[in-house]
This record gives sequence, structure tokens and C-alpha cells, in this order.
Amino acid sequence: MNWHQKIFPIVTVVIISLVVVFIVISLQQFSAISKNLNSMSPVNAQPIIDKAMGVDKKALDESFESGSYIAQWAGLFMLETAAMERRHHQANALLASRLWIRYLAVMAGIILIAVGSIFILAKLNETPTEIEGESQAIKLKLTSASPGLVMAILGAMLIMTAVFHNPSIELKDGRAYMGNENEALPRVAQ
Repeated sequence: MNWHQKIFPIVTVVIISLVVVFIVISLQQFSAISKNLNSMSPVNAQPIIDKAMGVDKKALDESFESGSYIAQWAGLFMLETAAMERRHHQANALLASRLWIRYLAVMAGIILIAVGSIFILAKLNETPTEIEGESQAIKLKLTSASPGLVMAILGAMLIMTAVFHNPSIELKDGRAYMGNENEALPRVAQ
């Protein structure tokens, strides 16, 4: 029995243990990030309205009943606040889904690299495997008799794609109910 055969079980256990530890730690981190993204507290617009209008709660309730300008403005303000909260919640959901997709790509890449490295260490050889790919700028061809090497390269490419592909999430805040930014607030009640 040569040294390669003696050390193979130990190396395999170490690689699998490191992958499991990495997955557990990164899953905990992802859970904390996701929890933070989804823990938006709603804005209570009432104190802002009260302060801006200089009125107390009873006067504001009476203005709502009478349909006055103050009540209509306060209603529009509450709608604007709710619309902004929803936009930010949507952006947080998009960010969390993009983070989840990246997480899955990195995990799949790590698993491919780990299994590939075990195949390499086991000196598993098959008939040559060929991978080809091309784009406008580059043409790539890989021929290998080691399936482990092919798996490790595919895993690394998957991780690189997940890391370097960065679509933007655009959030455009603006008035939804109170006109556009270049106008004065509309007079709701005439």
C-alpha cells in the first residue's frame, strides 16, 4: 500500500468536513442577512402628520369627517408612505432572492470542486472528457481524462459567474399620489 492510498481516506474526510463546516456557517450567515432584510418596520405617519399640521388628533379626525384639505393631504401623505414602504420591501425581496441565487451557485460550485478534488486524489481516470465553449471574445476547449479536474474547473467557473454577475436593483423613489417632484403639491380640495 503506497502513501497515496494510506492518506486518501484522511484527505477525503478533511475535504468533506471543510465543505460541511463551510455550508453550515454560510447558511447561518445567509439566514441572518435574510432575517435583517425582511425585518422592515412600518412607518407610523400619524406623528409626522400631527407635527406638520400643528393639530391635535381630535382636530385631524374632525377634518377627515368634513373632507377638508388637511384631511385629504394627510390621506395622500399616508398613501405616499405606504407606497414607499412597499417599494422598499420589494427592493429588499429582490435583494434577498439575488443573494439566495448567488448562495446556491457558490454552494454548488464548492460541492463540484470538493467532489472533483476527491476524484483527483483518488486518481480516478476515465476516457477523455471534452468541454468546449466560445463567445465573441474567447474560445475555450478542455480535454481531460480526469473527471475530477473537469468538475473542479466547472465548479470554479460557476463560482466566478455567481461572483462577477451583478445585476442592479433599481429603486426609484418619487411621488405616487401627490404629483411629480417638479410641481407644488396639488390642491386636493377646491
